[in-house]
Amino acid sequence: MTAQPIVIWTETPVRDLDAAAAYYAAILKIDVTFREEGGRRVAAVATEGSVGTDLFVDPAAGQGVSVLHMTVTDGLENALARVPANGGAVDSPIIDIPQGRFAYTRDPDGNRIGLFEAA
Repeated sequence: MTAQPIVIWTETPVRDLDAAAAYYAAILKIDVTFREEGGRRVAAVATEGSVGTDLFVDPAAGQGVSVLHMTVTDGLENALARVPANGGAVDSPIIDIPQGRFAYTRDPDGNRIGLFEAA
């Protein structure tokens, strides 16, 4: 059976990272942790056994633009090469994080999709 892509994490753009982190911590009754990742400060919102959500400051905040990150099955470069050939766009260079590597893309409808390869 061929490996299937799965959702790894989501990203939610916000205007004020500290205020958003406090909001989610209060609403969900969880601890929110901060870290530096890919040259930006992010707040991790996650509960045990769930897909995590990273909050980050982004000009698109307030426009309902979230990012869905999915694993790739045959290498990140291979997947990125297929994006424009199928009507999408690659929006970033490859970003290294401790867990692996990813890049931002847009599907033909403009949805933001992160393609992720584990370390």
